[in-house]
Amino acid sequence: MFPDCDSLLTIEHGAFKMPIHGGAYHWFHQSIQGNSGGYGIDGLRDTYFWYLNVDPQVELESGRTVGAHLELRLRETDRFRAFVPGQVWPWEAYGFLKDDDWGTVKAGLLYKQFGIFWDGVFFGNAPYFDGMKLDADYGVSWEQTHEVTDCFKVDSYMQFFFHEDGSNGSFPGADPESLSGYTERNTGVARIVPTWTTSNGATIATGVSALVGQIDSKRVGLPDETVSAYAVDATYTRGPWKLFVEGSQRFGLFHPNNYVSGGPSDRVTNMLTGVHYTHGAVTYRASYSNSITANPGATQNMVVAGTTIAVTKHVDLYVEYVAERVDG
Repeated sequence: MFPDCDSLLTIEHGAFKMPIHGGAYHWFHQSIQGNSGGYGIDGLRDTYFWYLNVDPQVELESGRTVGAHLELRLRETDRFRAFVPGQVWPWEAYGFLKDDDWGTVKAGLLYKQFGIFWDGVFFGNAPYFDGMKLDADYGVSWEQTHEVTDCFKVDSYMQFFFHEDGSNGSFPGADPESLSGYTERNTGVARIVPTWTTSNGATIATGVSALVGQIDSKRVGLPDETVSAYAVDATYTRGPWKLFVEGSQRFGLFHPNNYVSGGPSDRVTNMLTGVHYTHGAVTYRASYSNSITANPGATQNMVVAGTTIAVTKHVDLYVEYVAERVDG
């Protein structure tokens, strides 16, 4: 795959700057169980997606920065997920005001900051397929980093989302975005991450996240729902090594036909853990994640192991082995 493969253009005029860049993720798949392989997978053939990023911003005389971020994605054939409205869709689209003392305020279509942001893989992980990672909706966010001392800082996020956007990377059956007439609204997210830097240069970050929201139902026989979730995580980084672990749990009926259990599971527990080792242009990594549903119960286990090679400044090569199993 070739993320960020070309710097297309940067427009500058005085304090105004607008970088424009794009790229694509090309992917090839081969099953070791005798199923068909090739360029993509059945239902997602051809390029995984193309993207275009536009990031205008202007430095004010006060020292603050006003700007925006837009990421458009495009697929040549098929839709990214069956419930995504079309083959061209916005992934993020928000404006922001940044102040060095007060933090950054964003408004628009932006990511929920719930748990560890990402585990560095291409294929994905169980929390992502459950709709808990890389999920952008319409709302506002206040993000701040407080430098307490030279070796201790605290990152904080306070967010409120008015309405879902109808698209993310979850599987159909994971969350409300894949069910017409069952809509996420009025969702609050909070996250705090203290980070310590030790005398030997290692960093230890511990995170706590919480989510509370509503689901508005217009489906017969399916009432409105109040949902909640929490997550705790830790990340240790020293030199070429990075180790992380996250546990999360969500409560409430996010979908009447959960894709793991096949039924109206009202509790999902996730674990995500992994290790990275970077040597020069190569990063070796392995991640394990799972989904454990309740009422009815089922379990999904997923292992993703592989390497990322920075072939050139604009070309990365991912090679991954994926083992996924569902019991239930």
